[in-house]
Amino acid sequence: MMPAAQAVEALIHEYSKLVFQTIYGLTGDWEESQDLTQDTFHQALKSIDAARAKSGPQFRAKAWLLQIALNTVRMQRRRRNIYRFIPFSRLQKEESSESGGTTQPGNMDVLNERAAPVQPAGYGAIEGIDLEAFVAEQDAVQRTLAHLTEPLRLCLLLSVIGQFSTREIAQLLDIDEAAVRQRLGRARKQFQRFYERESGEEIEPTGGIMRNDSIETLLLRHYGNAAPAPLDLEERLCASIRIQAEELDKEQQVITHLRERRVSRRHAVRLVAIGAAGLGGLSMVIEGVRMLEAAMTGQDVTKPAYS
Repeated sequence: MMPAAQAVEALIHEYSKLVFQTIYGLTGDWEESQDLTQDTFHQALKSIDAARAKSGPQFRAKAWLLQIALNTVRMQRRRRNIYRFIPFSRLQKEESSESGGTTQPGNMDVLNERAAPVQPAGYGAIEGIDLEAFVAEQDAVQRTLAHLTEPLRLCLLLSVIGQFSTREIAQLLDIDEAAVRQRLGRARKQFQRFYERESGEEIEPTGGIMRNDSIETLLLRHYGNAAPAPLDLEERLCASIRIQAEELDKEQQVITHLRERRVSRRHAVRLVAIGAAGLGGLSMVIEGVRMLEAAMTGQDVTKPAYS
């Protein structure tokens, strides 16, 4: 069996764009989608061995990876209910320019508007297109998707972008196939109506020969495999996975060493907390404690929370 790090790198080369574009379609945030894509593959690295051992020859990497991606988005939204983050340097710079050089405290409306940045300049471009028309169309598609409820938007993206069948979507979302078909029908109708309102152009809900684009054509153009993607996405993800793999190896060595010495759980947790706190990372303390306690009691901490 291929080592976990190599297996995940192979998945990056095959599915990184699919994962990114699916997450981008759900969040509408270019920068955040890159972070969540990286988080998805980090989680995949931690859990791929357990997933392959459990599924055996029936292991379906694409569906399994998308499950992790959806769970990553949901967890991020839960965290967002607790706090919202916006780079202070960006806010300060924009506030200063708007106020003639004097920084004024922004209100919540300003923060909420700027906490969801649009796709920035410098992304992977498509040659031979009218960039102004492409960006305008992309903006209309993005606003249209935002009008759809989460269940409808998710089913539509999995069907068109992920190319999953009705049965596969039902398994991914743990719902009936009939519910998937119903959601897809409603999603297509609402997408058509909202897109016509946003762009002033008519589209067809299904493919075929037509004067205007279909829903599939629009979504694949802006969220498909050939759509613009972050520069060097695969290379950066692979480099991140290699670093993560080294860190996991070191953690495993510490766990093995503590087991051999039969260190008490309380003392082991204290060692992890002190070491992580020395690096100034509260999240590292929490995650290190959780993984160490679970490992010392034989629990499986690699299973994705989403199922």
